[in-house]
Amino acid sequence: MPEDQLNLSVSSIFVNRFDEATNLQSNGNHEEALEKYQAIFRDEDGGKSERVITAEFYATVEMRKAYCLMDLQKYQEAKAIFEELDDFFAGQLDMIGLYDFYFAYGNTLGNLGLLKEMEGKMARAMNIAAEYLEDGEKFRNVWYWVLYWEGFHQAWESLSKLSVSAYGFGVENNDLELQEMALKFRSIFAD
Repeated sequence: MPEDQLNLSVSSIFVNRFDEATNLQSNGNHEEALEKYQAIFRDEDGGKSERVITAEFYATVEMRKAYCLMDLQKYQEAKAIFEELDDFFAGQLDMIGLYDFYFAYGNTLGNLGLLKEMEGKMARAMNIAAEYLEDGEKFRNVWYWVLYWEGFHQAWESLSKLSVSAYGFGVENNDLELQEMALKFRSIFAD
């Protein structure tokens, strides 16, 4: 028996089911993929086969369910999954997975018009992109969506303030793309 009970390998039956669901999702079959993700942990042989999962695998499966729900425009259901993951499992993800988690969670909240909550989750994604991943493109992408959702929901005052903040980050980091993006979004407010 391994020394660390939480450091076991995920059972192959779950990995195979996950791969099948992921292929469906990649091919745009979101309803079918969601059904497959929901059935990954189903016991179909009365417990005869090995059944081991890890926290990271569980979190990844749940995130994929939420992605399917987002693709199906079921944002409230996706939000519920993200909330549970944020409370219990998000910390089990590696930094790229954690970035993806907060980015998707933020966009779900943006779709729902929950702008203050969206800003908080997107700020976490920005922090991960800048501090841990050192990825300017991911950082800019988060800024884009923050500004987009503010404009989409006609939160003009917030869009104005956040555009100025994004521009400031762009200047501070010598990032011309971020500066240009911020100026474009700021011009929407000015119109």
